[in-house]
Amino acid sequence: MNNAKLYWIWIVLMLYAQGSLVSCENNYNIMVSWSEQIPVGTHMDTVKANTPSGVVVNWQRADTIQDEVYYEVYVKNNYDILGMQNFLVFYSDRFVRRSAIK
Repeated sequence: MNNAKLYWIWIVLMLYAQGSLVSCENNYNIMVSWSEQIPVGTHMDTVKANTPSGVVVNWQRADTIQDEVYYEVYVKNNYDILGMQNFLVFYSDRFVRRSAIK
């Protein structure tokens, strides 16, 4: 085979692989959408009960900064190329916001 033909085969395989990855469920987008829809002031128990299946919140370990409690969020099938670290922030067991850092 000549190089041009191998190049085109490689391109077709890469496009197919990319389509396969993109078609998988991306729980990161689900987590962002879910966390943006949580009303401020929602009790922690309600947030726990309504957590999507692809999202895991580490409720056993929390960091506290100026009376706000940060729970780390892990996302299954996460294709976030930036590798962001996400947290749910609570004050007095009430939801405040989602926070993300690099």
